Amino acid sequence: RVLALKARAAAVAKEFEGCLEVGLASEDTDSGSRWYSPGLGLVMERWSGENRNTVLSLVHWTLPSA
Repeated sequence: RVLALKARAAAVAKEFEGCLEVGLASEDTDSGSRWYSPGLGLVMERWSGENRNTVLSLVHWTLPSA
């Protein structure tokens, strides 16, 4: 489910503004969020719960030249 349309994601690479934040839930008690930056895509994911506590964070990116 969509949690925010203009969220801030503090990834390792930098802080991203204006991100889409999506809430996640698994079949057990774990839950999390994903942050998508406009024009770039997934920049951060965070899970917490009984079975896992993880953070996936963008550390570097290169955009193709036109």
